[in-house]
Order: sequence, then structure tokens, then C-alpha cells
Amino acid sequence: IVDQIVLLRGGCLEMLVLRSYFAFSCDENKYMSDKFQYQPSDFLQAGCSEEFVEKYNSLHLRMRKMKLQVEEICLLLALVLFSPDRPGLEEQAKVEEMQDMVANTLQAYEYTNKPPKEARVCLCWVIYR
Repeated sequence: IVDQIVLLRGGCLEMLVLRSYFAFSCDENKYMSDKFQYQPSDFLQAGCSEEFVEKYNSLHLRMRKMKLQVEEICLLLALVLFSPDRPGLEEQAKVEEMQDMVANTLQAYEYTNKPPKEARVCLCWVIYR
């Protein structure tokens, strides 16, 4: 239970950023869903730093260029969730093992569903993010 709390707390913001990819529109440089619509400038008005907004937007622009699918985003979310470097973990080795399983699944998905060059680009982006 302690590790579950540590992982959820530690990855919450990162997972939120990844998850908001689905709402991002490159064409209009804004975020939209059935319930909301906001632009990067709205982040600034809410108190976010310019650096955060720039990186947030840049990440989503790069992700859109890669045309990531729902499955890839879900696997990326799992990679973030199972981060063994979170302070306070009691079973770090088990979390690392789970992250390795997710990473292997993502690799298999990429090489099964994309040409090799595109698969490598996606996997390199994940590794060096």
C-alpha cells in the first residue's frame, strides 16, 4: 500500500501531462474536449511559469508529430507510474521489474505496429525524454 501511494503521488503530474495529449490540437495550439477549451496562455493566468508552459506545449507538439496512438500513450502512462526512482519506495526492485515489463511491451508494440525506423524513433524519444 505504501508503494502504491508513493507511485501515484510521484507520477500524478507527469501522468496528467501525458494524458492531456489527447486534448491537444496542433492546428489551433489549444486544448479541447467536450467539457473544456483552453490555450497555453490560460496556464500563465493560472500561475504556471512560462518555462513550464513552453515545455508542456513543446512536449505535446513533438508527440503529435509522432502520431502516437492510444495504446502507446497508455503504455507511456504505465512507464511513468512504475518509476522505480520515486523516493520512499519500499519494494524498488519489484517496481523496476514492472517497469521493465511495460517497456518490453511498448517495444513489442512499436516493432509490431510500425516500420522499424519509426519504432526506433518512438523508443528513443521515450528513453531520452
